[in-house]
Amino acid sequence: MIDPSNNSFIPKRGPAKLKRTNASKQIYVFTIISYVIMFASLLSAGGVFLYSKYFVQKQRDDIVVKLDTAIKVFSESDLQKVINFDNRLQQASDKFESSVALGSLFKAFEAATIDTFQIESLNIKRDKDDKLVLDTKMKTDSVSSIILQRLAYRGNDLTNSVAVKSISVNKPSDEDSGQNSFQRVDIGFEVPISDVPYEGGKFEFTAGVPIEVDTPTGLDNNNEGVVTDNTDSASGNQNNI
Repeated sequence: MIDPSNNSFIPKRGPAKLKRTNASKQIYVFTIISYVIMFASLLSAGGVFLYSKYFVQKQRDDIVVKLDTAIKVFSESDLQKVINFDNRLQQASDKFESSVALGSLFKAFEAATIDTFQIESLNIKRDKDDKLVLDTKMKTDSVSSIILQRLAYRGNDLTNSVAVKSISVNKPSDEDSGQNSFQRVDIGFEVPISDVPYEGGKFEFTAGVPIEVDTPTGLDNNNEGVVTDNTDSASGNQNNI
């Protein structure tokens, strides 16, 4: 007879056994980067130490030796020569910057002088580096011409101040009773240097041609009718003073 216990539908299995699992060894990227940074820091610290100990210290010692040598051979007279030379260069530069164009000055002076005036002399003097002082000796036929000339100079853009210094009347003698009297006038005025700056450049110079000019009415004829007209050429040739 068959044993009913052998007909069970539950499968049979043996006794349970314990399974051992080995842990896998994993190396992360962050760990590798940390090691690299650590070794790089150590190498850089060692390099800085060696660089400062041998190269920088040697360079410092060389500079100290050169400085001591320069102190021993230092001469105050040589330093004073250098200072004097630098001062002369600075003065030359200042003079060059404050140069003036005499051509422009003569052209403006001619344009502001009326026809009844005759220039006998013109003296130009430089007052430091600020202005030019002009003293002129002129003669004319009447006092009214003096007033007009003074107004003409004051109306010119170049003149800073105009002053009539003296007026003298030359009366004709009995022998020259046919001639009119004339006035001798000393006029002084100032021109700022900044109004006539010198501009560097090359200019062609053309010599003036002597011309004869009729003597204005009321003026004497003592060889003063011949003048040299150099204003056209002088205005094109800017000389510096």
